[in-house]
Amino acid sequence: MGQLLWSASVVCVIAEVTLGQVTLRLLAPLQPGGSSGVRGISLRGERLGGSTTTSLGDRSVLWRRGTVESLGFPVNANHVNLMGLSSLGDAAAIRVERLRQTPTDLVQIDAYRWTEGGGFQLLSSPEQQVDPFPWSISGDGTVIVGTSRSPTLGTRATRWRLGIPSQDLGGWTPRDVSHNGDVIVGWGWTGTGVRWTDAGGPVLLHPPAGFRSAEAIAVSGDGRTVVGSAERSPGPTFQAVQWLPTAAGYVVAALEMPSSSDFRFSGANDLNFDGSLIVGSTDDIQGNQRAAMWTQDGSLTLLDTLASSFGVAIAGFHLVSATAIAPDGTTIAGTGRFGNVSSAAWVLEGLPCMPCLPRCDSIDFNQNTVFPEDQDVIDFFNVLAGGECSAGNTCSDIDFNNNTVFPEDADVIDFFTVLAGGECP
Repeated sequence: MGQLLWSASVVCVIAEVTLGQVTLRLLAPLQPGGSSGVRGISLRGERLGGSTTTSLGDRSVLWRRGTVESLGFPVNANHVNLMGLSSLGDAAAIRVERLRQTPTDLVQIDAYRWTEGGGFQLLSSPEQQVDPFPWSISGDGTVIVGTSRSPTLGTRATRWRLGIPSQDLGGWTPRDVSHNGDVIVGWGWTGTGVRWTDAGGPVLLHPPAGFRSAEAIAVSGDGRTVVGSAERSPGPTFQAVQWLPTAAGYVVAALEMPSSSDFRFSGANDLNFDGSLIVGSTDDIQGNQRAAMWTQDGSLTLLDTLASSFGVAIAGFHLVSATAIAPDGTTIAGTGRFGNVSSAAWVLEGLPCMPCLPRCDSIDFNQNTVFPEDQDVIDFFNVLAGGECSAGNTCSDIDFNNNTVFPEDADVIDFFTVLAGGECP
């Protein structure tokens, strides 16, 4: 087991405990005494993106295998918060807060796309809208989703795509987007979650029976599984939920909570690429949060228990909430605390594939639940050529073998190999 290293300030502790390849590390802030949070993890955990407090305001950062670096900041920025990270860790959605120059409204919110090669790029709201607020970025880095504000219509769903002017998607709040940017999820004003696609527009995601409202928080990279939370009736009791696709539409199910009756609150924050692993938190009646992980069948594992099962533990440190999971499921990050006062960001790395990121996508390329079929082949080549998916369907991205290189001949070869019943190389 590795050595536990403590610095002079308990908040700035740099700790590492390992067993084999499983490691629990605390993520250092930019300045001693600062606190941090993680909002995104790259494909296999190589980079983590988030924000950390400094004496000059919040700053967006990347952690790369133990080192922390600032992404910089636009001119006159007060707070700069990373809201989402691409699968390669080379692009991010950034929220910037700066003081207005008018006495009537003290705070101005701006949205930016940050790229490793280009730095900060300002994102404009749709015409006659203001205060763009980014919430997430697609895994391929091409789409950012969030909200803008219309003086007459209120909050509006907004999509920013590379090379295309910002788009108003209606009166709801997006929170996450799939790997290829085709599926967007969030919530509306009717107490329901929302799953939006270009082909079908908004589809309402209803709460389970016995619940009065629901919010969709995250979508799997393949765009199929949606997670969030729902409020029981009568409340206030919130429980993590997931929506799964079927031939008849999306079916909702509540995720397991601890058996003790003291546990009243839980929520899902993120999930891996194929939706088989979900992370979030579950609270007890005293308000003590516990970082949690669920599998797609709804069963629960507390992450401190998971860490202990690998012989990994840090005395006195509590895993409070899991906020992000890598697409391949082997890295989980979140927030924790020492006692009841000091907080810190943490990352649990080197977990066994449970399961790993699938090397190849499903042969149901158009995700209509009918496969194998000729239409999957037709849609695959249409999308490969830059065309649209067939009407009413939502196609997977063209990176069929999930090696982050596309388009390439290997995607075509692997598609036909799997179609013929073979294994993904």
